[in-house]
Amino acid sequence: MLRLIGFFIKLCLFSAFVLFLGNVIHYRGRTLSDQVRTSMAQVERQVERVDPATLNSVRQWSKKLDFDSEPAKKSAKTGKIRTASGAQKEEPDRIPLSERQKLRALIRELNGSR
Repeated sequence: MLRLIGFFIKLCLFSAFVLFLGNVIHYRGRTLSDQVRTSMAQVERQVERVDPATLNSVRQWSKKLDFDSEPAKKSAKTGKIRTASGAQKEEPDRIPLSERQKLRALIRELNGSR
């Protein structure tokens, strides 16, 4: 739990550091923050000018990609592997319990030797 809290504190400090640097460092006469803001405004203006038919075709294309990924999502949940021919085969068995216990003991032994 303390590691998680420490991670979030580090993340917040890193974010604050990046924001600070973005406002302090100057590039081509402007701060990095201003450069990013200007670039994003240009992109937004360009997106507004895109043809609605093009946007619809991109949306349909992305829906097809999502539809194509459905079998992979289902096989990931069930643990079955789908081959290129469409046939399904069971995922190979996992490590047996006795082997897992041996591996855990070995890991404990190696960690204890430090």
